[in-house]
Amino acid sequence: MRQRPIAVTIFGILNIGIAFFQFGGLVLMRIFQHIKLPGNQAFQAIQARAAHGTLSDLNLACSAVTAVALLVAGVGLLLLQNWARIVSIVYAVADILIVLVGLPAGYRVMAAAAEQLRGGAPALLVMIVTATGFVLALVFSLAYPVLLLIFMTQSNVIKACKPEEPQPIPAPAP
Repeated sequence: MRQRPIAVTIFGILNIGIAFFQFGGLVLMRIFQHIKLPGNQAFQAIQARAAHGTLSDLNLACSAVTAVALLVAGVGLLLLQNWARIVSIVYAVADILIVLVGLPAGYRVMAAAAEQLRGGAPALLVMIVTATGFVLALVFSLAYPVLLLIFMTQSNVIKACKPEEPQPIPAPAP
């Protein structure tokens, strides 16, 4: 019988929970793509930028793929499947790359929208919120995939997820 490291169980459950959280986020992102807030110049300036729509669509697609991968990998980790460990590693690397490319691109869209508002309090507020949000999003967006990558490459996790060697059948006694 294989020893189950607690990290495998924890990350299996976290993968499933984060996947459901991402599915909820997908629904909210889809709603916010089409919402119109009258009188909110900052929100209207952001939505008016063509890059915002492209980034939103790309973000939706990436989030859908990663949510499915996390859900499947989470179930597989709970069953100590090596493929689930590998899917978790691929997810972690892909998510790190998505964050490192996506957040700066999103920041540029937000900063350009704030620049479009020039000079008023809303522009300053949007820049402060954007900069703060960028730093927080960077830290929180990278925390889970980095931890997942570290734990899924530990020797005890690799050993626990490897398929068991078939045991030879003892010969019958004469």
